[in-house]
Amino acid sequence: MPAILPNPLRRSLKALYIVFFLVAFSSIRTIGASLPKIYSSSTPSWINPVAESASKVNPREVSEGYYFTLVDMQEHVEKQASYLHYCKQIISESGVQNSSQISVNFDPSFEKLEFHKIIIWRNGKASERLNLKAFKIIANEEDLSRFIYQGTYTAYLILDDIRKGDKIEYSYTITGRNPIFKGKFSKEHYLQGYTAINKAYLSVICSSYRKLNFKYFNTVNSPKVQNINGLNRYEWVSLQVKPAIQEDNQPSWYNNFNRIQISDYKSWNEVSIWANELNRPKTNLTGTLGARVQALKKKNAGNQAAYFRDAVTLVQDEVRYMGVEMGVYSHKAHDPEKVFEQRYGDCKDKSLLLISILKYGGVNAHMALINTYYQDKVANFLPSPLNFNHAVVIAYLGNEQFWVDPTISGQGGTGTNLWFPNYRMGLIVSPATTKLSNIPEVASGFATMRETFTVDSATMGATLYVKTKYTGNMAENVRADLANQSINEAEKSYLDYYARIYKEIEAGDTVKIRDNRAKNELEIEEFYKIENFLKKEKDKSSYRGEFYAYQIKDVLPKVTAARKSPAFLNYRYSISYTASVVLPGGWNIEPENQEISRNQYRFYYRNFTVADTLNMDYQYTVTADHIASSDMKQVVKDVEDIDNNYLSFNFTYNPVGTQAGGETNYPMLLFAISLVATGAYAIFRIATMHTSSDMPEYEPTPIGGWLVILAISLLATVIRPLFFIISQSYFNLGLWSVYDTREWATAFKVLLIFEVAGNLILSLGGALCLWLMFKKRDIFPKVTTAVLCFSIVFTLADTVLAAVFLDVRESTDPDLIRGIVGAMIWILYLSRSYRVKETFVMPYPQYYLETGEDMLHEKEDEEIGV
Repeated sequence: MPAILPNPLRRSLKALYIVFFLVAFSSIRTIGASLPKIYSSSTPSWINPVAESASKVNPREVSEGYYFTLVDMQEHVEKQASYLHYCKQIISESGVQNSSQISVNFDPSFEKLEFHKIIIWRNGKASERLNLKAFKIIANEEDLSRFIYQGTYTAYLILDDIRKGDKIEYSYTITGRNPIFKGKFSKEHYLQGYTAINKAYLSVICSSYRKLNFKYFNTVNSPKVQNINGLNRYEWVSLQVKPAIQEDNQPSWYNNFNRIQISDYKSWNEVSIWANELNRPKTNLTGTLGARVQALKKKNAGNQAAYFRDAVTLVQDEVRYMGVEMGVYSHKAHDPEKVFEQRYGDCKDKSLLLISILKYGGVNAHMALINTYYQDKVANFLPSPLNFNHAVVIAYLGNEQFWVDPTISGQGGTGTNLWFPNYRMGLIVSPATTKLSNIPEVASGFATMRETFTVDSATMGATLYVKTKYTGNMAENVRADLANQSINEAEKSYLDYYARIYKEIEAGDTVKIRDNRAKNELEIEEFYKIENFLKKEKDKSSYRGEFYAYQIKDVLPKVTAARKSPAFLNYRYSISYTASVVLPGGWNIEPENQEISRNQYRFYYRNFTVADTLNMDYQYTVTADHIASSDMKQVVKDVEDIDNNYLSFNFTYNPVGTQAGGETNYPMLLFAISLVATGAYAIFRIATMHTSSDMPEYEPTPIGGWLVILAISLLATVIRPLFFIISQSYFNLGLWSVYDTREWATAFKVLLIFEVAGNLILSLGGALCLWLMFKKRDIFPKVTTAVLCFSIVFTLADTVLAAVFLDVRESTDPDLIRGIVGAMIWILYLSRSYRVKETFVMPYPQYYLETGEDMLHEKEDEEIGV
């Protein structure tokens, strides 16, 4: 199954439903009130006129069919005004498509938008196109997919009659600042984009009494500074600006644009105090919230850790994430009681709600501001509230601190055992805060997956059993994803994943999900049937199987050696994946293992076989959050090595011998006949071996008692080995060749020869013992003891060889134990029994036997007086 990947279509549809609802709500809201207005006016008098540059950009650097001949940005801090002036040169038909519209975002709750001009330049002639009635004012809710409603709008104009070679010039001013900042100024300006710019100009005007701080990123130089009538003007000019490198999968913190951060905040302490004044916890909780918190206190009296966890679960799971961030509420949280009543809120709302509940229960806690994109790179910025896009909670229990993200739902664990994202750095909202705080890294969870393919030699199909176990934050991610879909949807998505790999696959059973939230572990089992898992080869006598470790391929870095920017890695992602293929007859492969360890990742592979099962183990762990551009060639080499040598596995399967039938193995049969002939000769020689024993002076004791049972056992010793080698197809060519493509092919053939020889020798030995018993020969005890000893040695040797060469380690066979013990008892009996000594007394050769008989007859005659 996929590692529970999100279903983009499902989430897109849900986001679409939310967009539809809120847009409809916005439309209803505006029935009684007009849409925000936009205005036209002349260019402000405080603007410094800026002309285009006579130089030209390199055409090879132009993308999407147009470039900017001028980007003119001017800020008047004291007037709270931002002036923007753009000139776009269209050089191709694609430029007409991509650049024939104007869109400007603004927040009508505190901003005023005024257009000054819209001119189309064609063949050196200007055509004025400014017409406010042609603009469409659209509610701009592009963040709705993230469940955030901001209340901003877009003024959108589609330009008529735009042609290749035209130049579009337009300018506008946005006046007004969010009052939440109380006149403080902070902003970031870009002097570079993804499109080539012939000339970029930035001017910032402020009172000489206002101390602005500047931070320059990448190749931006210091400004030219002028003081005019008590106002400072800071100016930057960049010519022939190349587009920034745009590549897929860049780390969120990576920003290679030439840009300037401006802020008049003096310190992080000032930012923290500002945030603290806006978001004070509520200590007197009443109504529904008050009653709920009282119940929590009563339930967890004297156990702060339990109270802490119940409070976290309450806010995470019972108050959904939904942000209404209009106006001042972009940075100010709503009243905690209101948030709990409506059961939704954004990160600030949920954080302040949790802090209020914790403080009510005697647990000290603070809000902390986070930048989920820049993480610890936020330390490179000037102090500013705009550096942060997220709010979390830090709680103190005893001498320990615990970080909580209230926007995460479905978190597992108990007490203070709580996973927290690797945000790395944050600003604790407290009057005592003077700097950013490092956030301890919490151990990440991991995924353990096993896919077991069991081949059916009769149909060449296979069953696929998948068992996946997630722990920690990975369990939480899967838990959240499962909560957003039905079991039927989950089963379909899992089946669809494998259907892309195996065309003839169907579900064998329903998906089984076990969620242990206390341990924060989640297990999923899947069952499938695959038709024609093995494909018949052209020779039609063997089959070909293929396997590919897609679960590992899907998470390996996807980069090129020519990449110029760093590539994102899912830091601390860890998966242990095993693919097992159970094949009748076993395998003929050499065990292998390989490890590739870099600063960014660790890959480990091994394969090994146990009986008829091939196991391919993979482990992949990410140990860094990105790959530097200097390491791309090595990473590409590693990925190619892994892909070519360790992810794919092809094998050929010959089912002959694992099924009934098959040709006769004539060499083995000839070997057996030769062995029997040799054994028969050996029996004759042993049976006619001269002995020096004298003839007994009495009649041998008749065979009886336990000797009868021994005789039956010897008869079984003759019959059972012969029956075994015949019934088990030892003379079948299929059995001989069944392991021809497996690791232990030679060892198996040697073992077959050994077992045929051993069983035939045992059968011949039993026959010899029966003959000697019938003749009451004096050598019977010794020969039988030798045969019994051979049976013990042969049985043990066969078991050991199978274990060593074929890696067969089955549980101890009771029949084997009984056979060895029985043989040892008979050996002891033959050496100690009085009946044996009195019965087996007859010597060889024949004339000894005749002389002895005459002596006996003479003695009998004397006794009767003849």
